[in-house]
Amino acid sequence: MNKLLYAYITRLRKNVVFLFGLTALLIYGIVLPFSLHSDNIRYAHDASPDKAFGAYVIPVCLLTAFISCVFCGEEYEYGTVQNKGNL
Repeated sequence: MNKLLYAYITRLRKNVVFLFGLTALLIYGIVLPFSLHSDNIRYAHDASPDKAFGAYVIPVCLLTAFISCVFCGEEYEYGTVQNKGNL
């Protein structure tokens, strides 16, 4: 089981879609607090950190759904799901 998990993690590190999504979320996570802070200054209202968490949840969920669909599709395409039933 450990070898199988290591193989999945290695495959994730080499996947361009995963790395692009991770980079996009990292940039979004860095830019979002600065954007909320500038809106607080511009419009003179007090915003709580809850808005930042709520705004970050939607892209994370969408990216997770997209990446899981890509990986499940590859598993079915190459027939490895059928072969894993014998383990």
